[in-house]
Amino acid sequence: MRLAFIFVAALALLAPTLEARELRWRELTVRAELDAEGRLLVQERHTMVFDGDWNGGERSFRVEPGQKLEFHSIDRVDPERGAVALRRGDLDEIDRWDWSSRHVLRWRSRLPSDPPFADTELTYVLTYALSDILVPRGGGYVLDHDFAFADRFGVIERFVLELELAPEWRTSEPLEGSVVLTDLYPGIGAPVTVPLEHAEDRPLAGVTRPLGAEWRHVALAATLAGMVAMLLPFLRRERALGR
Repeated sequence: MRLAFIFVAALALLAPTLEARELRWRELTVRAELDAEGRLLVQERHTMVFDGDWNGGERSFRVEPGQKLEFHSIDRVDPERGAVALRRGDLDEIDRWDWSSRHVLRWRSRLPSDPPFADTELTYVLTYALSDILVPRGGGYVLDHDFAFADRFGVIERFVLELELAPEWRTSEPLEGSVVLTDLYPGIGAPVTVPLEHAEDRPLAGVTRPLGAEWRHVALAATLAGMVAMLLPFLRRERALGR
């Protein structure tokens, strides 16, 4: 009985510590446009609520093999000053950002010497572009993309996606102008799949098409020709030496 009492008391003392750190997104609004060249131009507005000794925020990008991420900017929205541009640099300073790994972005919101956050709401706006995200299929393409990163610490209470297509794109299925989701817990994203056709039959700067069969044959023939050209001088020299 005494051991049970000690265990319960320990849990009671530990509970405030366990609850001391909480992070959630009150809202994540994503505005994305697929441009005429197949690039996805994205603006994300993160309205985050910090509770506890968090140092700042983190955004993990899932970039598939062959895709390209071009990060543009991150701003903190100040209620009085408006947009405050964060600068890339030492993460020991507030309003600095940097990559902690190849596709994990971090930024500093609080110094270790500052008081912990207490249900503090901060808003950040990220802009970036993705290319080679369209999958060529048949005579068209497929956009298959998760617009809410699943690898995160907290819940997204409200998620809004506003997706626009450049006039050159056509889709056989109706495209919802706005998608609203609620209570996206860690590990849950917002995948969207849209079949697309382009009005112009031409290569697109933002899409790398795999080589067709005939071009693969040309590439193979060129490779073999290069190998033969490198081998001939060696064979001539060996013949001259009587080997």
